[in-house]
Amino acid sequence: MTSIASTLSTDAAFIESAQVVVRGVRRALAELLASVGADPNQPQEISRTFGLDKTLAWKVARVVREHDPSDAIGHIPRRPSFQILVAALSKHGAPAEKVTTLWAAVDAFERFVELHSDDRETLEVMVGTTRARAGAKRLEAFRKSAFQANSAIWGVRAKLQVSLHLIAPSQIGENRLSMATIAGFHDFKRLRPDVPWTIAKFAQWNMAGHVIERPQSFVPMDPALHPDDPPILREFSSEPLPPMRNVTAPGGGVRFEMTQGSVGNTAAATVILGWVDRSVVSCIEAFPGECGEHGVFLSTPVESVAHDLLIHKSMAFATNPTAHLFSELPGGPKYPSDGDDLGQLPFHEAVQDLGVGPPELITPEIPRYSELAEKAAASLGYPLSDFRGYRLRLNYPPIPSLAILRHTLAKTKS
Repeated sequence: MTSIASTLSTDAAFIESAQVVVRGVRRALAELLASVGADPNQPQEISRTFGLDKTLAWKVARVVREHDPSDAIGHIPRRPSFQILVAALSKHGAPAEKVTTLWAAVDAFERFVELHSDDRETLEVMVGTTRARAGAKRLEAFRKSAFQANSAIWGVRAKLQVSLHLIAPSQIGENRLSMATIAGFHDFKRLRPDVPWTIAKFAQWNMAGHVIERPQSFVPMDPALHPDDPPILREFSSEPLPPMRNVTAPGGGVRFEMTQGSVGNTAAATVILGWVDRSVVSCIEAFPGECGEHGVFLSTPVESVAHDLLIHKSMAFATNPTAHLFSELPGGPKYPSDGDDLGQLPFHEAVQDLGVGPPELITPEIPRYSELAEKAAASLGYPLSDFRGYRLRLNYPPIPSLAILRHTLAKTKS
């Protein structure tokens, strides 16, 4: 039998293996908390409700909320603290199978630490959690100030913007790809009642910058909806929602717009849309260097955006996507018509590898996010376990801009 040590022949393999065991702890911990209704975004409430030490509650919450597994390592509690946590949550009805899963994940993590670094502090250094972040934090502070100003100017704000794209081989066309898209906002609220707002925009473009007409294969993910209805996923959205409408966007594409409504916390809404586009594009490059791109238009003041791309395991040519951020100011320069070297905006966040079989999609703001992904995968005819995931998480994204995850296409057969 091959030992763990013999399989970690490269730095990349070591980092990935470290991330796997940390993801296991995060996933098991998130599921255990969810089983008793504990919200990792409210560690003080966890402390009060379950009688836990404030420091322990804070650490548990940070493990689940950290988007990069390497950043979560320093917050993972020691075994005695896990025992206290498990005992407290078990008294409040935590299922035995969730507890068993957590202990298995903790065991795997501790074995990894013992094998490769002796202690957690050394492991943190080995996976790079001490890398310099001063520039990134400074830029984020500027973006936060812009978020606060833009909220006042435009009269809306949201906690999280969601953008989830899945691509897989089409089951109705050779060398074609199908795509499923989830888009929307969590905790969207108006600060003024007279503000209609675009929740998502559907648009396709080619490398020349031309918007492609909406294809006939575009359908709402909910089969009960008419193809021309706004593609709302009501089972994942809050109720009641203000009326929505489709609007043909200038220059091509369609935007899904929420009409005017009430203001403040009592009218805050989670609005999730989903659509499918089958046999939409070729997986083979039309010219050398052509890429596949999956973008999210950023035009709403939000605290954070999660831009996820799930790639079917058969598409080895599309792994390791890169992230890019472009200005969408109407005056230009605009991507891609003005070239891909103009209009780029600075950011330091790396694309996170969410793993495979299935990818780790923990998103504390939306506890049912994995269910959303499962629904999207099923709409393409595949299980979620067939996909590998990648994420760009950006706090206080600049508006208006376009965030893109870009991957290569299969080479033209000679």
